[in-house]
Amino acid sequence: MVESVEHVIVGAGPAGLRAAQVLAEAGREVLVLEKNDEIGPKTCGGGLTLKAVRELEALGLPAECGLDLLSFASRRHDSPLALHPYYGRVRTVPRRALGAFQAARVRSAGADLRTGAAAAGLDPAGRTLTVDGRVLRYRHLLAADGSKSLVRRALGLAGSRAFFAGEYNIPGLAREHLWVVFDSPALGNGYFWIFPHRDYASVGAGVHKKLIAPNAVRPYLDGRMAELGIDPGDTPYEGATIEVQFVGFDFPGGVHLVGDAAGVASGLTF
Repeated sequence: MVESVEHVIVGAGPAGLRAAQVLAEAGREVLVLEKNDEIGPKTCGGGLTLKAVRELEALGLPAECGLDLLSFASRRHDSPLALHPYYGRVRTVPRRALGAFQAARVRSAGADLRTGAAAAGLDPAGRTLTVDGRVLRYRHLLAADGSKSLVRRALGLAGSRAFFAGEYNIPGLAREHLWVVFDSPALGNGYFWIFPHRDYASVGAGVHKKLIAPNAVRPYLDGRMAELGIDPGDTPYEGATIEVQFVGFDFPGGVHLVGDAAGVASGLTF
């Protein structure tokens, strides 16, 4: 039996969940497919700009969600300098918390949100895909499935995934300020960061893959943490690519790309 749904969204990241909420609130039939069992966790420092915070608070994000921090920046071996007291502020919000907030809004709007549901076998011409071996027919398909987008590949669209970010999310590590360090000899045009959260801190680095090999990031982080007296303990290392090659939003067959899948991530942030 073929299940038919008006709007299918592949991927429950921020872009996919926001699209689902807007469509569901407009009275459309929406199904969100998330391959992972939990919504939210992803390699990400979790920093939000003032504009992003304003938009999320307008959607109901509690003001107490996350930490409001002043950013400091420096070059390697230089003393950190405080950025603008207003424009240099960043809110750090864990991706798990952001995902839970958005997912609740999506379900309240009436969308069907399924976790552990990996999409496969996409047929753009027939407007079908498979989930757990069952065929699903759609009118519109929104791909929000990240830098390794199944949908983007099925459309034959190029993707360089030119940037790579690696991080440790270290429980109990506290810092008063957010810190970004530029270290051109080791990271090219990328940077090292420490993003404090309420219960942990993200210690990571991002690089352009043509300049710095992704497998150089973890040794770099291990060395920097040793210099700074940070012990990650048994915290797992995480890494992921970032797609910044924009290919468009709307494609034949009712297919639409959003977020990382469309290549709209910023090459200035990781």
